[in-house]
Amino acid sequence: MAMFQKAQCAIAPESLLCKGFAETDVQLYKLFGGECAQTTLNQSFETYVEKATGMIEGTCSSQGYTVDQGEKSFEMPIVGTVQLALYKKAAAARDGDSKVDLYRISKGECGQAEVAAKYEKPAE
Repeated sequence: MAMFQKAQCAIAPESLLCKGFAETDVQLYKLFGGECAQTTLNQSFETYVEKATGMIEGTCSSQGYTVDQGEKSFEMPIVGTVQLALYKKAAAARDGDSKVDLYRISKGECGQAEVAAKYEKPAE
């Protein structure tokens, strides 16, 4: 946006001219290898980034990935630097990491064992 347009939008942000220049951000994410990568970028790049990276609109937290794992960035033609926030699921929520209690009554006694959910069927 040119200097004149910025000045005019500072005075009258609701004008049709300024609404046309409004920048709207969108959040995109992608799941890979037990992690989720999320970025926020200008909506004008959304289709390009989705096609180039396989990311889709939404957030990692909406998929259950809430544990911060740091950040990475990469360069894309046209877009420039894309900053990614990385997330993992909390340990209790990850597939195979949740625990289950198994009970068995035999000869009038009750036995109990806590095992990883992924071993529930073989232990029965």
